[in-house]
Amino acid sequence: MPQGAVCPLCPRDPSAWSSAPERPGAWHPQRVVCAAHACDAELPNGKRFADVVHGVPSLDSPGLPYLLNPVRVGGVAAWATFAANGWYLLAEMGDDAFDAVLRSDAYWLDTLWPLAVHAERFDSGPALAAMHAFSAAAGADALQRVLELARAQHRRDHYRDALRRLGKPCADSIDEAHEIAAEVETRLAAEGEGSVDELLARIRSLAQLARSRLGAIEETWAIDFDCDLPMQALRARLAEHTGWPWLARDSDRLGDYTSSSRAGMLFKIYDEHGSGNGPGYTLALARTIYCASSRAHADEVGKGLITALGGRSPRPGRIGDWR
Repeated sequence: MPQGAVCPLCPRDPSAWSSAPERPGAWHPQRVVCAAHACDAELPNGKRFADVVHGVPSLDSPGLPYLLNPVRVGGVAAWATFAANGWYLLAEMGDDAFDAVLRSDAYWLDTLWPLAVHAERFDSGPALAAMHAFSAAAGADALQRVLELARAQHRRDHYRDALRRLGKPCADSIDEAHEIAAEVETRLAAEGEGSVDELLARIRSLAQLARSRLGAIEETWAIDFDCDLPMQALRARLAEHTGWPWLARDSDRLGDYTSSSRAGMLFKIYDEHGSGNGPGYTLALARTIYCASSRAHADEVGKGLITALGGRSPRPGRIGDWR
């Protein structure tokens, strides 16, 4: 069971379940069925999941999450997830195991997050130009992770098609799962990843998913402060202090400004005149629905940024539409 995960079937204080525990700078914890309850999980064909995988020497086939799912246990829908030659049941919403993992795994949430912030980079234009624009805004590592995610989505689609052709909701046995996986992986190796435009289409669908899932703002607020640094020097100081990428942005409403994000927390700094030269600046903060940091923690982070800039006289600010 992953560290920090909680079992939805175990008794728990309802007041504690109503909100995720405070985990500064992190995403909400996963909901994972504990071992005591997982032993009763059943596949759509009525077989106990634990019996199907019992004694299997290797569970590292890339197709198993798509072929041995979904399961139900105690009236809860769950998805079998395989890791380190073992398995656990992820009790998350989702259309399939791939989608459920995207909703809860920190690695993939961190991959989707730049897509939510910079989705517009993929809205139009040639594929390579769109990827270059995204890389320039979010970083080369972010692009590589998005490409990794698009490849995983491509693999998921092939396994979904294989089951559809067989007319089955899942594989009947571990042997059948391995047979289907061998056929699908052979087909993937022969066909490759498709054209660049096909890859761009998959990234656009993921960007739309990221926008809808992670982009919903839960609350916004602002802190006004004074600082003698111009915007360019301010951005460099922030990057040095945090180790995060701080983007050079501009808009008709804000003028020159800089922005960054961290695990569902959003930060923007702009000056009151739109010139980017100060000395009066506003730090706008926001928390999205998947952020596990409280407002108090995000506010503490924001005040730390102002201190690192040598800012003075922090005071409550006003913020309109976050966009």
